[in-house]
Parts: sequence; C-alpha cells; structure tokens
Amino acid sequence: MKRIFLIAFLYAMCTISYAQGIFADEVTSEGVRLITGDPVHVSDLTDDVELLVSLCYSGSEEVSTYAIAITPSFKSEFSVKKGMRLLLKNKDDKVVELRAMDDAYYLVKAVDAFQFIYYLNAFYEVSEETLSQLCGGIIKMRFEYDRGVFDKEWKEDKMGEVLKKEFAEIKRKIRIEKDFYSDF
Repeated sequence: MKRIFLIAFLYAMCTISYAQGIFADEVTSEGVRLITGDPVHVSDLTDDVELLVSLCYSGSEEVSTYAIAITPSFKSEFSVKKGMRLLLKNKDDKVVELRAMDDAYYLVKAVDAFQFIYYLNAFYEVSEETLSQLCGGIIKMRFEYDRGVFDKEWKEDKMGEVLKKEFAEIKRKIRIEKDFYSDF
C-alpha cells in the first residue's frame, strides 16, 4: 500500500502549483483512497532553494495515514533515505521530529541558466494530533538529506498555514463517501 501511496503522490508533486486546495482525490481498485493537497511554495523570493509543501492522505478500512510532502530544489544531485529526519518548530517553540517514510531521490525538473535544477519529493508520516499542533504555525524547518541539512526559518508562518488549509479540506473530503466507481 505504501508503494501505491508514494507513486500517486510523486505524480501529484511533480506538477508545480501555486493554487491551494486538493490536487487529487482518487480511490484505487484495491479500495485505498488517496487525497493529495496542491504543492504550495513556502520559500521566499530571496531564497536560493525553492521549497514546496503539501499534505497527503491515504486511507482504507484498516489504515489511515497522513504525510507531509516536502519538495526542495537544489543545484546538485541529492537524496533522502528512509528514516532521515525533518524537524519542525512551531510557534510555541516545540520541536516535532518526523522521519522519511521511504527513500526519495531527485529528479531533474528544470534547466536554469545552463544548470540543472534537481527536485525531490520526500514524504514524512505524521499523526493527526501532531498535525493539529503544526497547523498552529511553523517558524522553522530543518531538512536532512545525504549532503547535510537545509534550514529554513520564516518570519511569518507559511508552512503551518498550508497544512492547516489542506488538513481541513482533506477532512472535509474524507466525510464525503467515495469509491472506485464514483464520478465514472
């Protein structure tokens, strides 16, 4: 089920979007419901690294999983291995540590001034309780990857706002029954 979850969200994350809402709401033939929020830019105009974030949901009768998808871009190849850490500090200075759900590798998404730009989609499982805490605002992020760490600090909360809006929208969508035959 995790493979289906990751494949569906990799596809969704490869499409860069500026709008916020739900990118996809699908039910697989196995009965797994996949809901993907739109990837939203949370980087500043002066940042060298473009950073997108979205919230993903995978649910069946047995298991429901939320994941935060982090998509940074760098000018050199990089990867995130299963278990690598993501630290998020909320407005109350509480630190949440999440771990990468699976290996994630870069893909070349753009060429900028004769230079490749490498994007990566990393997924971090998060509980509903922790997600609710993060929706109150995130002021700092530390992202671990094979070449070191990437830190991002915000003066105004951007990431928490994205998670808050997508979490509410995903919860609303979950209440609406949907199966494989819906909208056929």
